[in-house]
Amino acid sequence: VKDVKTITKAKLFNVTLTTINEYRLSNGKTIDYDAYAGWTINFTDKGSSEFSGSERLVADPVVMGGKNVFFATAIPINDSACTRGGCSWLMYVDAFTGGATDLAFDINRDKVFTDSDLVNGSIPSGLKVCQGIPTRFRFQLTAPAKITANVTISDGSIVSLLMLSNKAQAKRYTWRKTF
Repeated sequence: VKDVKTITKAKLFNVTLTTINEYRLSNGKTIDYDAYAGWTINFTDKGSSEFSGSERLVADPVVMGGKNVFFATAIPINDSACTRGGCSWLMYVDAFTGGATDLAFDINRDKVFTDSDLVNGSIPSGLKVCQGIPTRFRFQLTAPAKITANVTISDGSIVSLLMLSNKAQAKRYTWRKTF
């Protein structure tokens, strides 16, 4: 959509998510930016009887490499922001399409990208974690084609996720001077 002054939901491509066990697949695809001003995801997890709050974005998204977005949503125990606990979706999508990226969660924990890291033949865009609500993300390039995502949870614990590239080599996504 050219010369857009106000972006409404009608001008955004609706990315849908399919949940398979603790993984999410995204239908994001190449978007016709002459027809759409971007994309949106409707969070669909309304929780269970234990987790009755509606899913929402809870931490600032992190853009990596200028083309991928890592973000977390949460399903609190109830709609009170003060109640501790709940489940979360850790999401990693292409910034331009809302679809899968070239990085995959190491589902089988063998530290190598294989077909065993796919869900129904696709790279998952989300992973469900029921240890609390994520508050902060840190990423570290741990080896060629491997990135460790350290996610701080509301109870103070850290969940480490190995993400693997299905490309021959990973790129440096961030750089931070430490002294």
